[in-house]
Amino acid sequence: MKKYLLAVSFVLALFLWACSNSLTSEDGNRTLETTIMRYGPDLYSRGELNAAVSADSFLSIFEYGDIVTVIVAKKDTFDALVGGVWNDVFSGEYVVVVEEGRSCISFGMSAGVTAVDLGFAKYSKDKSGHLFEPNEDLNSSLKVEFIKKRNDGFPKTMIMRGLEAWGYEREMFPILSEAEYANFRDVSTPGMGAYVLYRSSSPIDPSLGRNEVSDFLISKVGIATILNLTDTEERAREYEGYKDTYYSKQKIAFLDMFTAFASPLFKDGFVKGLRFMIENEGPYLVHCTLGKDRTGLVIAVLEALMGADIEDIKKDYGKSYTNFFVVMDGVQQPLPEDDIAWFSDLIAKNIRFVYESEGVALDESFDNLTSATEKYLQRLGLSKSEIEALKERLKYPNY
Repeated sequence: MKKYLLAVSFVLALFLWACSNSLTSEDGNRTLETTIMRYGPDLYSRGELNAAVSADSFLSIFEYGDIVTVIVAKKDTFDALVGGVWNDVFSGEYVVVVEEGRSCISFGMSAGVTAVDLGFAKYSKDKSGHLFEPNEDLNSSLKVEFIKKRNDGFPKTMIMRGLEAWGYEREMFPILSEAEYANFRDVSTPGMGAYVLYRSSSPIDPSLGRNEVSDFLISKVGIATILNLTDTEERAREYEGYKDTYYSKQKIAFLDMFTAFASPLFKDGFVKGLRFMIENEGPYLVHCTLGKDRTGLVIAVLEALMGADIEDIKKDYGKSYTNFFVVMDGVQQPLPEDDIAWFSDLIAKNIRFVYESEGVALDESFDNLTSATEKYLQRLGLSKSEIEALKERLKYPNY
C-alpha cells in the first residue's frame, strides 16, 4: 500500500508539473513556460521572484552558463545568466538562481528587489515577520517564460565565485594573524583619521568561529560605537554568550540591512547608521557577518567621503578575500595577485551601481568620486550639515 501511494504521488506530481510548465524546442532553442509563485521564499526574504519549477527540472532543459531571455507576466523582459547563487553576476545584472535539489528557482536582479520593482510585492509593515509580502495581483496564474539565447560557458564571475570556499577552524588559516582571521582592521585610507574607524566580521555570531577573536580585538582598541548591519537587537541577543561579550556593553545601532544595495531597506538602514555615528563618539566599528559585502560598501562610501581614491578603496576591500579565501583540503591557499585584483574590482562595480541607481554620475576613471559621494549621501537623505558632521567624526579621534 505504501509503495502504491508513493507511485500515485509521483505520477500526480508529474501531472501537476506538466499542467503548469511547458517545454518547446525549435531550431535548438529551449523554452520553458511556468508560473510565478505567490508564496515564493525569495519573495518574502529578498523581494525577488520564484518560479514554480524545481531546480532539477529546470536543469534538464537549461545549463549553468546559459544566457536566457526572461519574460515576466508580459510585464518585463530581460536577459539573465543561469547561475547557482545571486552573486554569480555583478550587482545590477540579472540572474536565474538554480540551486540543485531545490523545489523552485529564483530570478531577478542581483542586489535588487525585482518583485517590488515590478509591483508584485511590497515592503512588509510587520517588522517581526517577513521583509516583503505579495501584492493582491500576484497570483498563481501569472506566467514567466525562459528562452535560451546562448551558452557562454562558465563566465568569469562564476569561476571566481568558485574560489570562495572558506572554513571555520582557526587551524585552517595558519598564515593569518588573529586580526586577519577575524577580518578585523582599522580603516587607514587617505583622509581617514588614525584609529577612528574599524571593520570586522561579526563579533557575536558564533556560526563563523571568529566571533570571540573579533570581540577580544574590539575590546583591545576600545570600540565605543558599533554599526551592526546584519542583525535586529532581538536576533543579536539570541546568540550564545552575547550578554557576556565586550560588544554588548557598547552603543550599538542594529540596522538589519541585507545585500539589496539599491533597495530602500538598505538605504534607510545606511542613513540611520550614519546618523548614529554622528550622534556618538568613536572609535567606530562597522560589521556584518563576514565583514565583506555590506560592510565593504559602507566602508567604501566612508573612505570615498574622506578623500580616498578608487585604488585605495579597492586595496582595502581586497583584504577581505585574502583573509577568508581559499580553503582547499582543509588549509587556506594564498590567492594569486591577479585573483585579488579581480575581487578588489568588485567594490568599484558596486559603488558605480549604487551611485548611478540614485542618479549620481561617476567619471569612467572615478576622478569625481569624493564629490559624487557627497551627492549620493544627499540623495539618500543626509543634509549638508550632517555630512560635514560625519566628516568631522571620521577626521580626528573624538574620544
